[in-house]
Amino acid sequence: MATIKVLGFFDKEVTAYIVRENVIFTVIGIVLGFGIGKLLTWFIITMASSEQVAFPLIIPASGYLIAAGMTVLFSLIVMGMTHRKLKGIDMIGALKENE
Repeated sequence: MATIKVLGFFDKEVTAYIVRENVIFTVIGIVLGFGIGKLLTWFIITMASSEQVAFPLIIPASGYLIAAGMTVLFSLIVMGMTHRKLKGIDMIGALKENE
């Protein structure tokens, strides 16, 4: 990121670069989370069921919407905090460091 900043990009452009990646990973995480979550729920319900008690695998659409909404909300919070932190970092000074 320091290299991008030194090349002349502004704070908003650097943040947009990171936000794009974050949005892509958030969408991928939501889609994969739906599938893996349903698989894990099926596994838990199958293991918890017995001959006397059987649990149906019913996940309402609201459950998916709430999960996706919370994921997006937390992602937005992280993006906002990242933008604030990026504005405060001296990128040129970061390039001068030997570490």
